[in-house]
Amino acid sequence: MSELNTVRLRLARERLGKNQIELSKLLGTAPGLVGQWERGDKEPSLKKLKQLAKALDVRVGWLLDDHEGDLTLASTQSVGNSRRRSDQYDSREAVLADYQAPAGLRDLANDGGLVTALGIDAREWSALGSCAFYDGLTKDGYCAALMILRTCAIEARRRELGGKPGRHVAAAVDETQYAS
Repeated sequence: MSELNTVRLRLARERLGKNQIELSKLLGTAPGLVGQWERGDKEPSLKKLKQLAKALDVRVGWLLDDHEGDLTLASTQSVGNSRRRSDQYDSREAVLADYQAPAGLRDLANDGGLVTALGIDAREWSALGSCAFYDGLTKDGYCAALMILRTCAIEARRRELGGKPGRHVAAAVDETQYAS
């Protein structure tokens, strides 16, 4: 079992506005146990980990800092939930603010240099967020999906322009003028 990401556990608990004792009561555990989990002194059992993720409204994989796959609870696994949330992805900040965003998409959003280099716009964030894969995608998988989306958009625009009257861009270039 992977180690519990104690920082994420604390952030999710604070996001709900609960202290450690309140969360312990909610889970039916000893009052100091959540504090021990947050300090890394102990790890929850698999059963408690699932209860913890459900109570905090996050994925188990997110609590475990799982970057290889998108391990989700059954309640957050449906395509409908992913599509409902995707309309709020209009920026990398929106992805980072969603604790249930797929791990690979969050990893992409966390990589500010890559996001800047790719120049991802609001429509692309929304499109990437609407992709629902059972096992999730890695950061590289979302980059590949972005390239596919862009390629499809370019090809669709070329087909649209190809059906209109006038000179085509490729035919308008006189290649003999570039010969040396």
